[in-house]
Amino acid sequence: MKKYVPQAIVIGFVILALVRFGVRHGFQFGPTNGEVIEQYQSQFEPLHSTLKDVVTRIDGLPPVEDTKLDLKLDPKPTLIVGDAARTNTSMISLSYLKTYQTPDVTGSGDLTAGDYGHQRFSIDGDDFQHTIAWMGDENPLVSSALKRDGSDMEKMLQKTLSLEYLIVGRNGEMKPSMYDEHGRPTEDLPCEVFLVSLKTGEIVGQAPLLLPAAARPGGSMGPGEIVKEVIRQIGEAWDQGAVIKWQEPAP
Repeated sequence: MKKYVPQAIVIGFVILALVRFGVRHGFQFGPTNGEVIEQYQSQFEPLHSTLKDVVTRIDGLPPVEDTKLDLKLDPKPTLIVGDAARTNTSMISLSYLKTYQTPDVTGSGDLTAGDYGHQRFSIDGDDFQHTIAWMGDENPLVSSALKRDGSDMEKMLQKTLSLEYLIVGRNGEMKPSMYDEHGRPTEDLPCEVFLVSLKTGEIVGQAPLLLPAAARPGGSMGPGEIVKEVIRQIGEAWDQGAVIKWQEPAP
């Protein structure tokens, strides 16, 4: 009489084999980061072109003295830090837009004046700055990262492509500041921002900002505090024409 292996045991061995395979390969069953990046490459080409034109336009503008904003923008520019679902606007520094296609891969941890300038307009958790670099000519991702599961990568790329506007921050003249007896800067820091339509490439708003002296290198404000102050000032400047605010996380 023939003996048969119970079906449950067979299924168990199959499941065990699948689990072992998944552990070994990171449970990756969809496209990798590298494959997703290749798939979306052509969709990012118009954005790269727009950003290149934006750099040229803003570089040629004189210092901003007056606040301006097109009040008929539809949809309304919305940047709510802490609420990505309602946000259709990102923020970045002009200095970053000039260099993201040629990222520094030396691993240097030293902050230059340009790095400090970028931090003032860099929102923690906003992936715009990362995605445009990943989709650029010189992708800084290491080979091991390109082989990982690409589901999160695809979500980030889709979010970037869905954005309507971009706030571009430009630092004012960085003359040396006066310092007090404790070595802290004492002069306020002028900056300015421009609102760009990512669909047309047009500059549709601008505003001068004046950050406290503590926002200068060597000051007491940390990067997060500085960005929060930048967001506050932009929100006040554009008031009724845009929704720009910092939303504190729920307790």
